[in-house]
Amino acid sequence: MSEHDIESNKKDDRFQSSVTVEMSKDPDSFHEETVEPEPEPEEPELKEPELKEPEPKEPEPKEPERKEPERKEAGRRETQTKETQTTEIQRKETKKKKRRTNSYCPPQGTINKTITDGAALIALWTLLWALIGQEVLPGGNLFGLVVIFYSAFLGGKILEVIRIPVVPPLPPLIGMLLAGFIIRNVPIIYEFVHIPTSWSSALRNTALTIILVRAGLGLDPQALKHLKGVCLRLSFGPCFLEACSAALFSHFIMNFPWQWGFLLGFVLGAVSPAVVVPNMLMLQENGYGVEKGIPTLLVAASSMDDIVAITGFNTFLSIVFSSGSVISNILSSLRDVLIGVLVGIVMGVFVQYFPSGDQAASTLAYMDLEDWSH
Repeated sequence: MSEHDIESNKKDDRFQSSVTVEMSKDPDSFHEETVEPEPEPEEPELKEPELKEPEPKEPEPKEPERKEPERKEAGRRETQTKETQTTEIQRKETKKKKRRTNSYCPPQGTINKTITDGAALIALWTLLWALIGQEVLPGGNLFGLVVIFYSAFLGGKILEVIRIPVVPPLPPLIGMLLAGFIIRNVPIIYEFVHIPTSWSSALRNTALTIILVRAGLGLDPQALKHLKGVCLRLSFGPCFLEACSAALFSHFIMNFPWQWGFLLGFVLGAVSPAVVVPNMLMLQENGYGVEKGIPTLLVAASSMDDIVAITGFNTFLSIVFSSGSVISNILSSLRDVLIGVLVGIVMGVFVQYFPSGDQAASTLAYMDLEDWSH
């Protein structure tokens, strides 16, 4: 036997003797233990990563529903805030505009407009003086017209500025009438402002024509067609009643002849288009009574009333100062009215078709190109 085998036998004997000793001490507690071989370490299995489901988000806490009064109050506050911001912006813009307008170097606003109008007037007056001569100098007809025009303009502006607390705003026409009254009754001024009667008559007729044409342009055809019966009643009824009433009172109280009484009645019964038409057109532009056609009704009625009054006045004027028969004078007045109506219809038809649509379109296109080039 080799040395190695001897050593292994000795170890086995020692182990067996130790086991015998242990069994002798406590044979019940001893159990033979079998030594099992240690298992080889298993390789860890590679598991695929599990896809985690997204965690459900917690719902955001909802604001408690406001009651109706609270919502209205919040909306009102937001509206007030927006209005305050808008007002502040407008106030700043107004301040900037005032600074620009009130600047004196170079002048802006009213000062600039006054200087421009004055320079244009001086240039026009110089040109007319070179062409006409004495007519534009003091005492001439054109000089008198310029003085009357600017005096009436200033009178109207001054009356617009004057404000009486209790009285409503006065129309500028009163200031113009006062300016003419002062010019006519102040001898020093009237010496330099002398206009022939033929000139003044032509100017009055021209002014009346312009006012009536402006009234016709401001009419609404649909409203006029709908209210034609009311318009005719308003045109003829009040004028004839006022003329007859004035004729009766003047004949029985002041002993006027009937012809003079009706002459006075048609003068008093005429509605002034210079007062009614501009105010009604202004109300129409602002939208007052447009749906019911009230401005159109009043403008048309006042224009027709004025035509009836002028026709009646001319008829009785020709009766008073002519030696012909009454029927011929009435027929001549009606003839003038019919001729005027026919001329107006012909001119309206002409303006409707001339210029044609393509010419108007080309003119508008040319104007657009001019504006774009500037």
